Amino acid sequence: MRRGSGSVAAMIIVCIVIGGAGCASVISQDLLQRADRTIRFQDLREQPGLYEGKIVLLGGMIVSTKNQPAGTLIEIVQKPLDFEKRPISGDTTFGRFLALYDGYLDPAIYAEGRDVTVAGPVIGLREQPLGEITYSYPLVRAQEIHLWAVRTEDRAYPYPPGGWWGYPPWWRYPYWGPWY
Repeated sequence: MRRGSGSVAAMIIVCIVIGGAGCASVISQDLLQRADRTIRFQDLREQPGLYEGKIVLLGGMIVSTKNQPAGTLIEIVQKPLDFEKRPISGDTTFGRFLALYDGYLDPAIYAEGRDVTVAGPVIGLREQPLGEITYSYPLVRAQEIHLWAVRTEDRAYPYPPGGWWGYPPWWRYPYWGPWY
């Protein structure tokens, strides 16, 4: 065995860890550090005035995108975020919020049903019609916004290729597929 092979392996591991840490978030580290992660969406929705000016990190599914003179206004159904800061698929939500982006975003790209993560300060409350009611939306100025790729893990794969002979019944997708 060669001398020094352990130190080469250690250097490779350190490079992987350091390199991966820089790509770990879709929102800049500066904004993540300034975000108040203790603010729950339920509290923000009930008393947005208490949190005006505080930076929040929110995510969800886009309902609509409208370009206005003040910027692009995105209506979002709030969803909890996972460890990657991606909205978790499912029916869990505590309401809706609006994100105001200071530039132009194409509604064909930022389309209904896409997942998005937004970071920026709370700028108040906006009431607008939602169906036949008036809904109070927390309003966030989107300093950074990340549009997620369309999910593909909802595909149905009943068994691994070649049938399930010899595999236990629990051996199904996503257990044998890529981890997200």
